[in-house]
Amino acid sequence: MNKKKIIGKRVYLEDFNYEHMVNPQYLSWVKDPIVMKYIGRPEFEKDVTYQKVEAYLENIKKNPNIHFFSVYRSDNHKFIGTAKLNFFDDSLIRFGVADIGIMIGDKEQWGFGLGGEVISALSNFAFKFLNARKLTAGASCENIGVIKVFEKNGYKKEGVLRSQLNFNGTYVDHVLLGCFPEELCQ
Repeated sequence: MNKKKIIGKRVYLEDFNYEHMVNPQYLSWVKDPIVMKYIGRPEFEKDVTYQKVEAYLENIKKNPNIHFFSVYRSDNHKFIGTAKLNFFDDSLIRFGVADIGIMIGDKEQWGFGLGGEVISALSNFAFKFLNARKLTAGASCENIGVIKVFEKNGYKKEGVLRSQLNFNGTYVDHVLLGCFPEELCQ
């Protein structure tokens, strides 16, 4: 496997590896209900174990349609989160459609615009080097911040799946977003 490094303005992304998986920071993020609140990984909502995280990451590693990255700050090389591009299946590779997701796990990094930079860098990489024709994303309607960050990067709301996600015991809307290369804000 070729090692990838994606450079943004204040962040960079590298292939996620075993050292990240066993990093106590990463494990603390996936066990933190505040961090995981909006991620949409129901298997991490309670009773998160190392084995559960390892199984999830092993499935990602086995899937050639998924590109999973660790996210670092450029100024201090601090590991602050993860990002993922997922073509889901061979038909979506053929049609050039990938889904993008990010997690800034280090809460001290929230509110500085780093999530937007991750979206920008990862989107540019997908369009330029993976021949993506379109990128999609989804978020709970409760995650207003991430929806705004995607929109600032040129993503457009494409639809709403009403009462689709269970959010703290209540069903809420799932907002769907999409972006074509010419829409991406540079």
